[in-house]
Amino acid sequence: MNKGDAMGEKNIELKLYHGTNRKRGQNFIKNQSMEASIGEKHWLGDGIYLFEDDFWAYWWIRELYKDKYLDQVYPDIYQLYLEKHYQVLIIKVNILKNRIFNLNNSKHKLEFIKVMKAIAEKQKYSDKMEEQAKVEGIVLNYMFNELDYKRDFDLVKANFIRDENRYSRKNFKIRLAYNSQEQYCIKNSEIVNSIEELDFINKILSYYEILDLLFIDKNPAVYYNYNKKDLYEI
Repeated sequence: MNKGDAMGEKNIELKLYHGTNRKRGQNFIKNQSMEASIGEKHWLGDGIYLFEDDFWAYWWIRELYKDKYLDQVYPDIYQLYLEKHYQVLIIKVNILKNRIFNLNNSKHKLEFIKVMKAIAEKQKYSDKMEEQAKVEGIVLNYMFNELDYKRDFDLVKANFIRDENRYSRKNFKIRLAYNSQEQYCIKNSEIVNSIEELDFINKILSYYEILDLLFIDKNPAVYYNYNKKDLYEI
């Protein structure tokens, strides 16, 4: 397979976002390096996961908070407590454009599909693929670990459709009736240029608006200024 394209060689800087617990995040900032997530159940295989939109990094720490603290420690989600336990990081990445394996690109998508079909015929992988709800991690780990795609690519990019048909109504339909989540998975940590903290509290009202409008069919959020302080209930 022709995995590289020398004609597209151009150095670019990406500003991406990562949500994590505060202790882990502070270590990332201090060391200016990040730990990879390992395992085939991760959507894009082994690597460091980032979002293109800072809202999704906020959404992720909110989900982590709900799983760990909601009802067990705190009766409600308060922004003050979310900030205490979690943070959003800004990750700046320098990379040659042709070293991005972009699953939104038809050529790269075709390579992915061909590999998926090929390993589906091997029992070792077909059994895993039947057991696992989402198989992207299995296929991409095979591509990067067995087919040595890491020789030509440092980063995987993909767009995932979340909450399909979120905005459809009786009298009209739109083709963009879903939440679009752009994910990146770093395969080569050397492309990370800098790591710093995002002050997501200053953006919290815009996040609340997104939650109310884009997640309207599932547990609409109600927000208010709590005792006239900068403390909001989710």
